[in-house]
Amino acid sequence: MIVSAVPDLIQGDGIGQDLIRVIRKIHQVERRLADLEHELTTIRATDVWLLKEKVDGARTSGQDQLQAMAHYLRQQIAALREEAAL
Repeated sequence: MIVSAVPDLIQGDGIGQDLIRVIRKIHQVERRLADLEHELTTIRATDVWLLKEKVDGARTSGQDQLQAMAHYLRQQIAALREEAAL
């Protein structure tokens, strides 16, 4: 953060100084919101977020996506164990 943009560094009282402090605080909040939006966009592009969306979507239709995935993986493990035993 640029030191000159820190609202608390404005000295003095009065409408002018108060206005400058408020404008700087608004700017800080806008910058933080932009940072958060960027972070959220980054998170939504991850595989974990996509899995969460898939699980949430399945849940709304009464399905347990994680349980189904676990069942599928157990089947795959069992098949590979059988193959390895041959």
